[in-house]
Amino acid sequence: MKTARAKNLSKRLSKKSKPASAQQRGARDVRQQTKAKNSYHHDNLRGALIAEALGFLKNGRAEDLSLRDLARKIGVSHMAPYRHFQTKEDLLAAIIEDGFNKLSEKFELLKAQGVQEFSSINFELAFRNQGKAYIQFVLDNPDQARLMFSGLLCDPHKHLAAHEAGQKTFLKLVDLIRLGQMSGYIKKEDDPHFLGLVIWSAVHGSAMLMIENQFSMIEGAPELEIDNYMDFMTKKMLYGLKK
Repeated sequence: MKTARAKNLSKRLSKKSKPASAQQRGARDVRQQTKAKNSYHHDNLRGALIAEALGFLKNGRAEDLSLRDLARKIGVSHMAPYRHFQTKEDLLAAIIEDGFNKLSEKFELLKAQGVQEFSSINFELAFRNQGKAYIQFVLDNPDQARLMFSGLLCDPHKHLAAHEAGQKTFLKLVDLIRLGQMSGYIKKEDDPHFLGLVIWSAVHGSAMLMIENQFSMIEGAPELEIDNYMDFMTKKMLYGLKK
């Protein structure tokens, strides 16, 4: 004869072995989907919004960007983006910050790939490669680059992180100029920040003309090849910077 404990155990086992009904399975699926959606909100939504916004900028204007539309395309509630960005301008600032961070990482990668290139032994190569990295970034990310230098967000106090990312990137050029001054490639008496503005203007201008296909509009101009272009620009710029 079964004891009371044995009967209770038998009941519990029979409950566990009973297959879930369709209604129970449906409720379980809803819970799992809700859990996944909440995880998406907290873990991945910020990056997804930036990526979706960059996709929008390929054919649309930054002024027409809408957080609600981005939320609808991603498949989240229209309020979800506000967990990360209070305004559309905050999202644009995040895209700008992301762009400068990518560019800064490109410069750091050059150092990691060849430390000697950033010494006085091979300064000319370092100068050339940093300029090429800048142009390649613009060619690879034209819509992001246009936004970064569009002037839409000019107040550094409102979007401090984006402003600091831009400053950090520019200072990498200034550091390279100082190295050139120490190694005799660039005139020591010139202000490295002012020289940075001049060099940046030349390289940035070249990059923007490239993404707008303006070089091909010039009759008689040779076919553009980035490596040859950077070789020529580097020699001419360093020749002038030394005097």
